[in-house]
Amino acid sequence: MTIRVLAALLLAVVACTGGTRDERGDAAWAAGDWTGALAFYRAEAEAAGGDAWGKAGAAALRARDWPAAAAAWSRLAVERPARQAEALEGLIRAADGAAGDGDAVGLRAAVEAMGTQSPALPVARWAARFPDIEAAPEPLLPAALAGAVDPAAADRALAALAEAAGERRGCAAALPRWAALERRAVTPEVRARAGGQVVACALARGEATIGTDPATAELLFRRLLELRPAGDTARRALLGLGDARQRQGDLLGAALAWHQAAAGAPDSLAAQAMARLNALASAGDTVPEGMR
Repeated sequence: MTIRVLAALLLAVVACTGGTRDERGDAAWAAGDWTGALAFYRAEAEAAGGDAWGKAGAAALRARDWPAAAAAWSRLAVERPARQAEALEGLIRAADGAAGDGDAVGLRAAVEAMGTQSPALPVARWAARFPDIEAAPEPLLPAALAGAVDPAAADRALAALAEAAGERRGCAAALPRWAALERRAVTPEVRARAGGQVVACALARGEATIGTDPATAELLFRRLLELRPAGDTARRALLGLGDARQRQGDLLGAALAWHQAAAGAPDSLAAQAMARLNALASAGDTVPEGMR
């Protein structure tokens, strides 16, 4: 009688006698039923925690269930700090296996878990093997983008990263990413989208910081105007530029910006610019004659 047959008989006996989840997992392991072993070990780990996650992780590796392996080894590291080195080795094996199988979900789970457990680990080794750069976890993106063979995919990944930064941390965090993308994108539609985001973000940040940091506001408005925005966006930027310069004592610079904002068809923005120019003149400040 072979070892595999004996293991199968053992599994049957344990099942019939109602063994514990751990015992039934051991029997499934002995029978080479890695998926069955994982199910029993994971159920035991979810109930008991601790060291049981190590068995679940080992079974997941044998079953080639890379997301389950990443989850199990990550839990082991958290619940049993003394076994962190073993857990990290399990995560590395899970990442290697997922990369070899082209499993983007498993690779992402393993890499993100490694980044949490060991931030200094050079996860870039998996970047070239990631099957889909646009779904790559953030720790892999710099290396993945550097070696990208599809510039359009790299552009889309960078745009997704900039968008995520804006959603998590606001316009201030997203602006440098959009600006870099606007300079470097090779895809016309992505470059246009990045330019639009730079304009919108710079305008919002500039208007929000006029009162607290007029020097920074002026830089933002000047950067925005270098992109040659049109219509109301341009005039709002000129109004803000004038306001920022006035707060810094540059009255002539303020008047020049407001004069540009007042040019063109009369509307509410033009009226605001003209009101600012008239206020300067009424206060006795120097305003060139042709701007009044």
